[in-house]
Amino acid sequence: MHTITDRRCAWDRCRRAGPAVLSLLSGLLRLGRPDSVASLLDDGCGAGALLRELAAWPFLELDLAGIDPSASMLRRATAALSGLPVPLAQADMAHLPFPPASFDAVVCVHSLHRCHALEPSPALRLSARRAALAEAARVLRRGGILVVIQSDIRQEEADPLWSRYFPAALKYKRAIRPRSRDIQRWMGEAGVPLQGLKPFHDHLARPLFRPELALDDAFLTLFSEFAFLGEEAIAEGRDQLRRDQESGRLAAVLEESLRRYERLGGNLTAHWGRRR
Repeated sequence: MHTITDRRCAWDRCRRAGPAVLSLLSGLLRLGRPDSVASLLDDGCGAGALLRELAAWPFLELDLAGIDPSASMLRRATAALSGLPVPLAQADMAHLPFPPASFDAVVCVHSLHRCHALEPSPALRLSARRAALAEAARVLRRGGILVVIQSDIRQEEADPLWSRYFPAALKYKRAIRPRSRDIQRWMGEAGVPLQGLKPFHDHLARPLFRPELALDDAFLTLFSEFAFLGEEAIAEGRDQLRRDQESGRLAAVLEESLRRYERLGGNLTAHWGRRR
């Protein structure tokens, strides 16, 4: 039996930022001027893990805020940020509830690909992501910085949860994952031309490599990918997983998957630019 802690850990590791992300953000936001950024919006904040880490930064004092479309995620974020002056709002990334020029910085960390992820029309999905970056630009002050950090689809392909047990979900993942060239184009269209692009590695953003969690029905609710799989595909994946567990093959599957993952040069890509 997997505990609720296991399931929350799975989600938080998808949405939080590890040391490499925090180091990169710190460098981009400070840029040698400690007073250059005073306010920051976490656009798609999830359960508030990144906001909690940003609030603990020793070198920057930031007025923080967060939005997320999920009421359940915001309840968790409210609990995680208890006692901290961080306002949160339930909102669509494509329709932010702030007036123009409200923030010095907007960061989208592992969140852009979740914007309208359940929209069945690829054209409408792309339109929503474009609108999300236009909204991020709208609430940025002139000279403010936009940072978009996305995971690399190759890390999803290395995770046996998807590649071995639920391969049909990879088609959905490839469809919803915004390409770097799209992000760059949308930023430029929004008035935030790309200033930098950096692939890098963050160990907290790595896949869980715990496919056995998929045997828990509650775990499946954490990932929109499973909503696009029929009951037959989910049952087949679970049967394969149980066979691997019973035969002892799961350990070898995980070992090979980890080797494949470690060969990746980076599992995240950061895009950043400044508002004109």
